[in-house]
Parts: sequence; structure tokens; C-alpha cells
Amino acid sequence: LQNVKGLEILEPFGHGNEKPLYALIGMTVCDVVGLKDGAHTKFRLRQNNAQLDALLFRMSPAETGITPGMTLDFLVSAEVRSYMGRDSLSLRVEDWRQSERVQKQAQAAQLAYEAYRRGEKLPSLVYYQRLCPHRKDLVAVYQLVRKAPLTVSQICETLAPLGMNLGRARVCAAVFSELGLLAYDAVTDTVSAVENPAKRELTDSALYCGLLKYAQGQDQ
Repeated sequence: LQNVKGLEILEPFGHGNEKPLYALIGMTVCDVVGLKDGAHTKFRLRQNNAQLDALLFRMSPAETGITPGMTLDFLVSAEVRSYMGRDSLSLRVEDWRQSERVQKQAQAAQLAYEAYRRGEKLPSLVYYQRLCPHRKDLVAVYQLVRKAPLTVSQICETLAPLGMNLGRARVCAAVFSELGLLAYDAVTDTVSAVENPAKRELTDSALYCGLLKYAQGQDQ
């Protein structure tokens, strides 16, 4: 409150004196709520023990593509509002992006996946374990994509609360594509449902079985 109030000495804001913006780095999205019949959106954000509400005007929750569990950086404007003698902070979302920390993790996962598919040895057992999906991961991906086509990044973001990372999401997509249970489009990086797929077992996937052995330390 004191920091925002202190900038009032710079007013009036306008052309040539733009209103200050604040960066909220690495915020976890706890909730996404539609306001005014979905015309606007309220985000409940958390970092450690700090929790904040931020409003986004003229955009519905669905249009943002933001879901609970995602970690994002937000750019917000802030003002202090008073009601019955009590001051409170009002935050307005101006822009957002995937958290830089999450971006670096995604890049590392992508590089590990690409190295494994090229047949290169990964640095340690942990890399294989991070890449190898559990059965629950595969089930979650299959059920999600059966509802609607999704990019691999969207799958990763949606299932992030379950521990999904980009490399593991790519393995899931590749395994299902290998088995003919889901279709993968490399051009759009999209995974979609297949009509009336034949029944297959995970053990039918050479990719999954090979990676599982590495993750269990059998081929080290």
C-alpha cells in the first residue's frame, strides 16, 4: 500500500507520463473466476504465503487460456481504494506470460526428450525418471485429449498440478501415437482423438518399455 501510495506524487498520469506498472514474478494461479456473466475475469494468485486478487477486464476466463495450477508472470497496474476508512489494494492485469522459471524447466525437458529420441545417453537416472510417464499420467492425457484436441504445451500446463512436465507430455503423445490410440500432428504440435481405436497395451509400445527400463535403472 505504501509503495503504491508513494507514486501518487507523479500524477496525473497520461500521455508522456504513463501509469507505473508492476511485475508479479512466478505467481501460482489458484483460481480463475468469471465476473459479470463472464465478461471479465478475476485471478487469485499466490506466491509462498502471499495471496493477491487481480482483475482482467473485457476478457472471459476461457479466452485467457489460464487455468488453476499454472505459474505465470503478470504485469499489473495498481491503485489504492478506500472504503469506510479502510485502504485496500486493487490490481488490474495488463499482460502476462509463462513464468521464466517454468520456461527454463520446459526448455530443459524438451532438450532431454530430444536427446533421448536421438539415442543419446542422458546425464543421470533422474533425467529418465522425469521423462518416463506413470500409468496415471498416460490415463490423464488420454482422458483429456478425448474431450478436445490439445497442443503438447496445453497438456503440460493443464496437468502441471499432477507433476506433468513438457518432456513427459511429449513422451505420452509419442506413445499414444505409436499405439494408434491418439493422433499427433507435428506441424501444429497437437494431439487429438482417434475414432474407434483398437485396444492396445502399454507393453506394445517400444518407446514406453525402453524408457521404463532406463527409469528403473535396468539399462544404466
